[in-house]
Amino acid sequence: MGAETSGSSYGGAFPEMKNFHERPEDVANALRELRLQGILVGLPMQDAKGVLLFTVEGFTITTAQLLALLDRNELDVDGVRKIIGA
Repeated sequence: MGAETSGSSYGGAFPEMKNFHERPEDVANALRELRLQGILVGLPMQDAKGVLLFTVEGFTITTAQLLALLDRNELDVDGVRKIIGA
């Protein structure tokens, strides 16, 4: 089974969330929604720990962050900026 992405990996800022392998449709829908808004979304990347990352308008966010935005209905550029602390 895939490893869980826990809040502790991100300084406790995020509640424990299901990872990409458990919510692939939600990730795809979130990325599609960002693109429909005209927001630039890059291809997926993976860090050394195996965390799936995306570049959104020049910011790098994790799948957990992307799903958090989706769950909070904040899937826009302001939500991305807010979640990364820019």
